[in-house]
Amino acid sequence: MKGFISIAAWLVLPLTSPSWATESAPLAETLPIHNVVDLAIQKCDGMAATLSNVHQERAEIQRSGLIVLGELGYQVNLMQIPDFRGWTAAIRLHDRSREVDDSYVLFTRTGTSPFDAGYVITRLPDEVANAEHALQIVMQLQQKNAGTGKVSFVHTETPFGQGLEMVVGGRVGSMCFPTSHFRYAKTPQAGSIGISRFVVRGKDLIEYALVLPWPEAMPQVDAIQSAQSRMNVFQRGLQSVAK
Repeated sequence: MKGFISIAAWLVLPLTSPSWATESAPLAETLPIHNVVDLAIQKCDGMAATLSNVHQERAEIQRSGLIVLGELGYQVNLMQIPDFRGWTAAIRLHDRSREVDDSYVLFTRTGTSPFDAGYVITRLPDEVANAEHALQIVMQLQQKNAGTGKVSFVHTETPFGQGLEMVVGGRVGSMCFPTSHFRYAKTPQAGSIGISRFVVRGKDLIEYALVLPWPEAMPQVDAIQSAQSRMNVFQRGLQSVAK
């Protein structure tokens, strides 16, 4: 790993496994994605709640393997992330609940929450001066969202240039993953690890986020390296396209 910007002691909490740690994709699955839904409601303040409908372009997305994100200038190429073939993709564009413009493609293995992976594209407000300023805000916000958990940050490379990587011991998915307060599993069956990467492209802040199993016997260094390898693949799924 490259040099840390800030380092906090790790907490390996005894937690429940993320959904993909316990379930395998259907053997007969041949489509690039099992299902595609429009995340019509995602309420994250107070009592969390979601409501989804079948996406009107589901058949075309399953045929082409591409989720084109409206006029944002991005697409998700599902052929680049074959591990998600048996999952459900939930799409929510131009959400304003955080008082910024957020667009999400989230993934769930079960077809319902929790979400265990996602891409988030946030249009940065004008008062954010530059990429360095944006990433400073990211660190502050993520440390706040981590609550009692411990996070570490490191510079890293992404498909859109140098960004910031965050690793969190014990993080699991949630109904409002990844932009809400972090959730941590509560039972001793297995551990987990969360990894996110952030990069600024023009006026867009891009987040790639995953939670992954952390086998009990795996050393911390190996768990981080495994998560980074999975992230290296996952981040290739979000691509820029001409507007």
